[in-house]
Amino acid sequence: MNTEHHSKTIRKGKHFNKNDKLFLESIYNNRVDIPKIAAVFDVHVSTIYRELKHGKATHFRSDLTEYTTYSAERSITLKNCKLAAKDMPSKQNDAVLIYIADKIINEYKSPDVIHSDMVKENYKYTVTAKTIYNWVDQGIVPGVTNSNLWEKTKRKAKSEYNKIAKTSVSPDKRTISEEFP
Repeated sequence: MNTEHHSKTIRKGKHFNKNDKLFLESIYNNRVDIPKIAAVFDVHVSTIYRELKHGKATHFRSDLTEYTTYSAERSITLKNCKLAAKDMPSKQNDAVLIYIADKIINEYKSPDVIHSDMVKENYKYTVTAKTIYNWVDQGIVPGVTNSNLWEKTKRKAKSEYNKIAKTSVSPDKRTISEEFP
């Protein structure tokens, strides 16, 4: 395949666009060497390897054997999913933090119960109990500390006693060396 006709649209610090990914797929599937592909795009070889890894897809042949290749469509789909997730609003906003603080301080509820209340009430931003515990540990929830979480204060740290195996012999039992001198 002639790679001379593709214009070098990628500059340093820029991302592959849809056309670049489709062109990469076509020349990669025609077994062009990776250094030559990097030269065509005017990027470092590691950039090509990274993009190939990003768009790696497993397919099946008609005899049900697997093979792995680069898929431009998969790479484009993953990029769009990441961009969509990037625009998601943060759940850590003032309304959620005040709601959590009110439930813990005034209603004496645990993070597990708060999470289930959020689900039952179809609260706009539902956060997990683990997230609430993390926020309390980090001091993000206003006016709430670990002392406000009554379940957490009742928990005891694992003692070393449980980890040590009992090796002592009871005084009323004899050892094998005593039994058979």
